[in-house]
Amino acid sequence: MNICRSVNIGKQSRAAALGLLIYEHIITIEDEIDLIWLKKKSWVTCLYHFNRWLPAVWLTFDMIQQNPYNAISSKTYVRVTKTPIRLTSSGLVASPT
Repeated sequence: MNICRSVNIGKQSRAAALGLLIYEHIITIEDEIDLIWLKKKSWVTCLYHFNRWLPAVWLTFDMIQQNPYNAISSKTYVRVTKTPIRLTSSGLVASPT
């Protein structure tokens, strides 16, 4: 499996996870309001909100395109420029020729 395909599968997996998380938030919001929001605030409710909303925020920001190389599909970038790329800890980077 090549790097571009792996990156695209990762992006699609994050999008699916975010969609499932949003769906779960929608179907449980009524219970959440009754059981959490209308109760007295405590460290338990703060922990609940942290665990409930942090994954949604993290997945949302994770999907936001962070650098110019992600402005278009990595497959398109490689095909148009014919520049070899390599996967580093900071993402896809164009390798010097």
